[in-house]
Amino acid sequence: MVQPVAIVTGESAGIGYEAARKLAGNGSSVYAGARGWTGWTR
Repeated sequence: MVQPVAIVTGESAGIGYEAARKLAGNGSSVYAGARGWTGWTR
């Protein structure tokens, strides 16, 4: 089975952050693009 992949920009805060969390929680591999990584651990 193929795992879904998501590319989300602006993930350091706000809507981008929440979108990335939801996508990852639903089993997608998330590739993040953001200016800062404060608060991210993985």
